[in-house]
Amino acid sequence: MKINCCWRADYDAVFVSALLTSPSVGIVDEEIDLLIDTGAIRTTILDRDVNRLGIDFNKLPSHRYKMTGIGGEVETYTIKDAVFMFSTDKDNSQKECIELMVLRHDKMNERIEWLPSLLGRDILGKYHLIYSKPYQKIYFTDENLDI
Repeated sequence: MKINCCWRADYDAVFVSALLTSPSVGIVDEEIDLLIDTGAIRTTILDRDVNRLGIDFNKLPSHRYKMTGIGGEVETYTIKDAVFMFSTDKDNSQKECIELMVLRHDKMNERIEWLPSLLGRDILGKYHLIYSKPYQKIYFTDENLDI
């Protein structure tokens, strides 16, 4: 099984699309693009997608730790029943159920609003990530690799 990714010139980075569902938050099969981030421990939804999806922070539990990055600490919440559905090369879907991190920046600006949501190692770590920009092959797979 392969889950294809794509190179996005606007970010000069690799993204994967998925459908997100969370019954507790009222999200049903909403498409979301996630930047492949091998440095991110957890898959994380950032402000632009939070706003687009209409996520109400009053319905979310706070995470016990704030998320820390280059810009400092950010209030972090969780969606405990997040389900991502990824399209595969065999016209099937691959389901991933995780506790999804949701960030809330106190002060919004154009730079923060531009940041994409991230696919982290909580999902990526279950697969082999194949990346070759010269050959335009970018996907993750659960297939056995002879390395």
